[in-house]
Amino acid sequence: MDSIKDVQRFGIRAKGRTERIKFLEGKSLTRAEAMLANCYECTGGYADGARDCKIENCSMYHYMPYAKRKDKVKPVRSEKQIEASRKLSLLRPTAHRNIGLQEF
Repeated sequence: MDSIKDVQRFGIRAKGRTERIKFLEGKSLTRAEAMLANCYECTGGYADGARDCKIENCSMYHYMPYAKRKDKVKPVRSEKQIEASRKLSLLRPTAHRNIGLQEF
């Protein structure tokens, strides 16, 4: 689907449709929007329904909105980031820290 009219006429309303139209209008996309638009275009606008494409050797498969197999990739955090989050957790008020000792 190479034109906006084709997407609007034949493409179903699914994740990536808006992003594909935005791309065809010449507007810039974020990385996430580009991934959704790519999947929408690759599947022909989800012509056979919004479901898993099952193309597991595709580099975008793990980001596909309807993929069944999603291996979540955890971001790698540095020791400095880990230490900063520990310090923040100590500063945040929690219910058990708000109880005074005399209340026990």
